This record gives sequence, C-alpha cells and structure tokens, in this order.
Amino acid sequence: PVGPFNIASNDSRDWAYHKVVWKDMDNDGDLDALTARFFLPTVGDTLHDILYFENTGQGFSEGWTEHIINSDGADVHFSPITLTVGSRDYDCIVVGEFFNQQLSILWTDSPDNDWSDSSMINYRVINPDAGQTFDTVIDDYNRDGTLEILSTEYKT
Repeated sequence: PVGPFNIASNDSRDWAYHKVVWKDMDNDGDLDALTARFFLPTVGDTLHDILYFENTGQGFSEGWTEHIINSDGADVHFSPITLTVGSRDYDCIVVGEFFNQQLSILWTDSPDNDWSDSSMINYRVINPDAGQTFDTVIDDYNRDGTLEILSTEYKT
C-alpha cells in the first residue's frame, strides 16, 4: 500500500495534533502512536486529550483505534519517561496543559507498564501555576544525577 495514511481518520471532530511519540503502549510488541490533541469549538469549552492510536500489527492503514488516557489535561506537548520509586520503575508521561495552564504527570500502576487498563492510570498536578505550558523536556541538566523538567510557556 502507498501512503500517506491518516491513522486518526475515525475522529469525529477536527482535532489539532502537535506531537506523536512511537511507543508500545499495550505491550503487544507493536509501536503505537502516543499523542495529545485539542479541539476549539465555535461555542463552548476547548476539548483536549492525551491518547494513543493502537497499532494492531497489520501495517499502516486508515483509522487506528484510539485509547484515551486522560481528558481535560494534556493538549499540546508531553514527554514520556521512566521514573524509579523504591525498587520499581514506573512508565510516566509528563504533560504540559496549555489550556489549563499547569504541568502534570500521568503514570500507570500496571506491573508491566501496560496503558490499556484505564483503572491503573493515575494523574497528579506537578505545578498548578505553570502558565500556558507549551513543551516539556526531561533531562539531568546540571549533571547531578537527578532528572529535571524543563517546561516552556507560551504566555501568561
């Protein structure tokens, strides 16, 4: 088959997508499309989600199944990261919430880091006063062995 293929073609709205990270979200061995999106209606509140489109292993095709991880939070950019607490590694996503003007984190309690079970997904605000967070980048910027979060802001 010849592309391009719109894996989000089953959308019922005209969503805006800014970023995709190819990551196996459901532990089936296939890279899924982790992304965030928003929709600005003519009237009413802005809608926004972080979700993944499931790669079923059949190759590129139109209309992959979407799995919403969290609504009314992430909307533009995000950074997946593995964080260790005690002796356990957690699969996490640090998200900039442009429209909510805060920075937050999502993680799964699934022992094998499977995001397909929504009852295992947790959410916490890191900074409620972050402003219109646009991008997030995680690194050990000062090389002290501890990760830091760099977050850019559009304007407050």
